Amino acid sequence: MREEVAHMYDRFRTRWTWDPTNEEAIYEGFLNVLKRRFRDITIQLRIKATKLAYKAGEKINPSVPNQFHIIRKYPPESIPINIWRDMCSVSKLIH
Repeated sequence: MREEVAHMYDRFRTRWTWDPTNEEAIYEGFLNVLKRRFRDITIQLRIKATKLAYKAGEKINPSVPNQFHIIRKYPPESIPINIWRDMCSVSKLIH
């Protein structure tokens, strides 16, 4: 899991800039937000993907957002499909 967190932080760093002397505090804040919000965010994304799959005619229960074999084909807006498929694969393992 550390590799995934490091990858997410690297992506975060490419989008924002700050004084390098604040790097440790920024990283600590990033981890704190990640720990508190990541699960909520991913659940919301899975719900959106489930709704997309349902609207597309998939035989899926819209109230069960962990049907990864189906929702992996329906990335929520702004998430590239290859990243969404990776997220579904990881979620399937830890769900």
